[in-house]
Amino acid sequence: MSDNADVPSRYEINRAVRGVLTSHGVDLEALSISSSASLVYLNGLLKKATGQDLKPVDVDVLFREIERIPRVRAIIADLENWAITNSDGGWFAVLKRGSRPTAAATTGSSNPEDYRIEKDEKLTDVLEDLKKKEE
Repeated sequence: MSDNADVPSRYEINRAVRGVLTSHGVDLEALSISSSASLVYLNGLLKKATGQDLKPVDVDVLFREIERIPRVRAIIADLENWAITNSDGGWFAVLKRGSRPTAAATTGSSNPEDYRIEKDEKLTDVLEDLKKKEE
């Protein structure tokens, strides 16, 4: 018979996941968190408590921290506003098209590296415009 005293329960894993999300200012009211065995499930909207969207790099950091929680082997995310995939040891996050706009999307961004595409365009046209802006 094995001793499971050191194995965290799913409640402890959930609490640890909530701790990671809270430390990054994530809105826990818009997100459902659960775990089963060594899987963590995230459903709903992944956004800051201020209503602003996270940046893709923030999502990568969050998911890496959740992966470091003892006994967590995988994260399954079914999010309304993000498409997330695990690639080469990191997490690739893309804001879904048509997701509800948050404060950041409606007020604009002061970051000169952020670009908002207002209409459907060919990717080559967008890249060409960005290249012209840099010149």
